[in-house]
Amino acid sequence: MDQPHHACHMAGLGRTGFQSRVAPGYRHVAAADWCLPRRRYETFLRSETSMSLDDQPAEAMSRRALLGRELRRLRKRKGWTGPQLAQLLGWSQSKVSRLETGQRSAALADVTAWLDVTETEGDPRTRVLDLAESLLGQITGLRALHQGSLVRRQVELQSIDSEAQLVRQFQPLMAPGVFHTETYARACIASANLTAERDLDSAVAARLERGRRVLSGEGPVYHVVLCESALRWRPHGCSPEQLRRLWHRVAEIVDHRNITLQVIPDSTPTTALPQCGFSMWSWGYGPDSQFALVETPAAEVTFTSSEDIAMFERVWHEMIKVALSPEQSRGWIIRFARI
Repeated sequence: MDQPHHACHMAGLGRTGFQSRVAPGYRHVAAADWCLPRRRYETFLRSETSMSLDDQPAEAMSRRALLGRELRRLRKRKGWTGPQLAQLLGWSQSKVSRLETGQRSAALADVTAWLDVTETEGDPRTRVLDLAESLLGQITGLRALHQGSLVRRQVELQSIDSEAQLVRQFQPLMAPGVFHTETYARACIASANLTAERDLDSAVAARLERGRRVLSGEGPVYHVVLCESALRWRPHGCSPEQLRRLWHRVAEIVDHRNITLQVIPDSTPTTALPQCGFSMWSWGYGPDSQFALVETPAAEVTFTSSEDIAMFERVWHEMIKVALSPEQSRGWIIRFARI
């Protein structure tokens, strides 16, 4: 199994800055093509963090937000502050805050621990657990997800990354966001903007900021299984030369210590049919400390039940079996980038 490989990476994870290692035979990507338009992003972030849950549209008050309110009520009933509860549970203060505001999916194990420490029993306990279980497979429509802003989701993903130890992505269609150049990110976000939101520049900046955090050591370990077809796909607005720049960027950062990349060449027969790309976030190694995410044209689907996670794990390991090793993938990417 590949899990020990992840553990070794995490155990030796150094918080060093990004260092580009450019192999002979291909040029360095111009930094201006993928650097962050930081001012636009920071302007949005200041306004975003000042927005309370009550300021958001009614459609955003999802079951996850309702669960957060229940958890907050139980904490306040004990007379505890957020930091006090975090200390009792051995969690970070930000985890408590995000659970209470509905900004983070709640694992059943986390909800149970919360109920135990607040000594919640009887009907109140049952009600909260029922609400938590109803979220095990949550579907969120794009309009509710974006709430009028493309960048909102990018900021939320940064928050999720900041708590995770490991992010795994299987991507058969497009390069994952951590590899994006500015041009490629803009083309991808514009192509997926089915709700006609207007803050494209800020969304691009936020996506690049997410990648920057991973490469600077601020984010989790990333393990990506990437199909060759994902590298060849070219969204509207991305020229062949700009796509080539994406390939060079992937080749530059494939050795980064936060990133493990494995490639499945087009000619490789596979033993599973995943049917779509997916992402998995892990805070530990148990099924209760993970969730999986699938994006569709109309909605985003979150899976947190142990049965669902087990199915994603099974497909993930089938993909790992047929993919090139990280070392082989590195050589393959370098050769591919020279095309």
